Amino acid sequence: MTIKLLKNKMIIPILIIIGIVVTTSCEDMIRENMEKKTVSIISPPNNYQSDELSITFYWNEVDGADYYNIRVWDDKNVLKLDENVDTTIYDYSFPYFGTYTWQVKAVNSATESPFTTYTIFIDSTSDLSQTTLNLSSPDDNYYYNDMDVVFEWDALYSADDYRFEITDLNGNLIDNTVITTYDSISYTFAEEGDYIWMVRGQNVTSNTAYSYRYITIDTTIPNTPTLIYPFNTDSISTYPFTMSWNRWGETGSPIADSLHLASDSLFTSITTVLKTISSDSTYSVSDTLTSGNYFWFITSFDAAGNISSNSDTIKFYVK
Repeated sequence: MTIKLLKNKMIIPILIIIGIVVTTSCEDMIRENMEKKTVSIISPPNNYQSDELSITFYWNEVDGADYYNIRVWDDKNVLKLDENVDTTIYDYSFPYFGTYTWQVKAVNSATESPFTTYTIFIDSTSDLSQTTLNLSSPDDNYYYNDMDVVFEWDALYSADDYRFEITDLNGNLIDNTVITTYDSISYTFAEEGDYIWMVRGQNVTSNTAYSYRYITIDTTIPNTPTLIYPFNTDSISTYPFTMSWNRWGETGSPIADSLHLASDSLFTSITTVLKTISSDSTYSVSDTLTSGNYFWFITSFDAAGNISSNSDTIKFYVK
């Protein structure tokens, strides 16, 4: 009799658990399938333009939804908002003026609907005269070792197009003015030199001031440096001593030197690699080197990335 009672007591909890599992599974099976449903947006309409940073989003209720996921992306595809809400209204303040994408989907415990996606333009004014156009690439005072350059800037919502110009340092126009509706342009320089590139945004009633930057086009490889001291068979016994070399015919962008100093001619055990952009072409060795033979050479490179050939490799002796 005792055994039967124990069995009955064990059966009851098991039946309860089974009932819970079955009930939960049935609930999931009978939940509304959201995959073929669509969130219908009430306001603001698609491609809406506002001069206010604060906006209220409205959409219709979707039967069977537990909550809604609302997202906002800026024009750089950066996610600015990702929020779950149980209402069909949401107040949002945009961080800055610009073009945004906002989207909503309905979700329950079993499925979710596709996103409904709209675009919204937040712009305080169509008057560009008080707006600054931001240049993005290349950086100001940039040295470039290619004749082909891509210039880029941030798009302005109220601009119909952009006026692009390149001048020399005296302000003389190098080429014809280019009008483009894009926020970038590829340009091929005819020759090396120092230039100013500038862009302004414009529409039928106004334009921004020009935003400008400097760029140097330098495709010339620096001349191969010549070593002066120490030279072949020189013997050094006092510290500090100064290593020196010569750069000749320097033109274009600032030049740097890379000094390689090693105790073997294959430079597998390099003691010193020095890189410095400087008008000086000397290096003071203050640390005491162990006695023996040493080898060194110099390579020059400039700020644009052009690299010279290696100088001759010179052997000297430290006592």
